[in-house]
Amino acid sequence: MGKRRKATGKYNLVDRISSLPDDILVSIVSFLEIKEAAATSILSRRWQNVWKYTMTLNLERTDFFAGDAFRRFKSLMEKPRYRRSHNYVDWVDGVLKHHRGQNLERFRACFFIDKRFRRSIDKWIKFAMEKRVEVLQLQFLAKRFRDTYENYTFPSKLLGLEGGYAIKSLKVIFFQQVGVTGEVLEHFLSNCPALERLSVYAAKSLVSLRVVGPSIALKYLVIKECPELKGIEICEANVVSFAYKGRKIDLLLRNVPLLVEVDIVKRERHNDFMGLALNPLSILYIYI
Repeated sequence: MGKRRKATGKYNLVDRISSLPDDILVSIVSFLEIKEAAATSILSRRWQNVWKYTMTLNLERTDFFAGDAFRRFKSLMEKPRYRRSHNYVDWVDGVLKHHRGQNLERFRACFFIDKRFRRSIDKWIKFAMEKRVEVLQLQFLAKRFRDTYENYTFPSKLLGLEGGYAIKSLKVIFFQQVGVTGEVLEHFLSNCPALERLSVYAAKSLVSLRVVGPSIALKYLVIKECPELKGIEICEANVVSFAYKGRKIDLLLRNVPLLVEVDIVKRERHNDFMGLALNPLSILYIYI
């Protein structure tokens, strides 16, 4: 990182990175996990506040996708699980309180949390949208079947930020275990001119979804394990790739000339989908 020079009989390190312009230092810390980015504040006074302007907030305190971390957390009793979830929410609240940047390239929250924390989660989403977020990821992991608390539901009132830069800046949405309706998703599609990727996993309140019209920018659509879903319609749109996993639904694909990849994994062993209509595709993958 530095260059050595001889001074007063000793070798000292010349810190050339710290002399870089602020925007470059911010770009550097934006490549780091938030815990690592915050740790740079102890390097020197120059670095003390740089992390507060990071353009990436990957708020994953525990890597649930490594080893058996996911299984071990799910095996905890309700009280210790709630305590750890509460600590996570407090930690995220603290990070957002210190953030000073004007823009966010990515906001990702990943932990076992449900509707009991809705006030904080509402604030996180509003915060990200006001920061003109480009990638919005909410991954609220599955609970045990005997848990009585419901999933967090995306508040449609937040979509009242119409005309705000956040709506215009969104390029990617990833929702897991988030209660979201077709109406909310269709509002995003109609009001986010840069939205090209939409992924929805385990949304219990999703019953139907329509992706209709050439003005919609969406190119990649993934819908998986939504138990109440009845139908999906994709018509006259610019979708390039569509993936679905779940129960039998009414699926209509019509006048989608750019669609070259369809990946369907069905829970039930049927040879077709009700109402399924396909344009000629250069690539078609269907797994039974």
